[in-house]
Amino acid sequence: MVKNFLAVALFCCASIILSAAEVTVAEWDFTKSSVLRNKFPVSLRGKSKVSKTGLDIPVGAPKDLAGARTQNIVPALTPDGDFSVSADFTLSSKVQRKGQNHVILDNKYIPAPTAAQTNNHAGFILMLKHVKGNTFIPTASFGYGKVSKTVNGKPLAITFDKPHNITMTYDVKGNVKILLDKRPVVVGKAQAGVLAPAKLPLHFGDRAGADF
Repeated sequence: MVKNFLAVALFCCASIILSAAEVTVAEWDFTKSSVLRNKFPVSLRGKSKVSKTGLDIPVGAPKDLAGARTQNIVPALTPDGDFSVSADFTLSSKVQRKGQNHVILDNKYIPAPTAAQTNNHAGFILMLKHVKGNTFIPTASFGYGKVSKTVNGKPLAITFDKPHNITMTYDVKGNVKILLDKRPVVVGKAQAGVLAPAKLPLHFGDRAGADF
């Protein structure tokens, strides 16, 4: 599981947990400055900062780096079996660009790599695709070494300026479930198998490259 991180202007999450086999592998609490010295320490990107409300991510140009990332590539953060991630977040009504997708966790970078982007068939992404207004599509993408698969939910309304929780579970049969505030919003199937170990650090609140 992954739990707790917060972005104020653009996207907010406070705490994150990543679990495998019912054991917590990692947890980051972005309401505490000690998160930077976590078992898997993180570095802040751009003008993002840790505050008592969580990981505050100010809005900049579309390609400005933001959020946070682990300082190293950590194999344990792509569990070789069933796993789940969970994050507490808030979407701000103050700044919403049209088509602004909100990445929650990412160590994959490209959801559907081209033939030339073979390094991106690894790791996973959990994000909210923006449709319009406060309507988003929860989605997750997974890399299997030579192929990637994406599972999408249906458009749904997410209340701005209100704390939410999103939890994703994945099992080696390829079953994927995403819950928003404990309510199932995605039940689908990716591909059976263990995910390929990520070749990038785990990123929080932004994609593993540039903002959307």
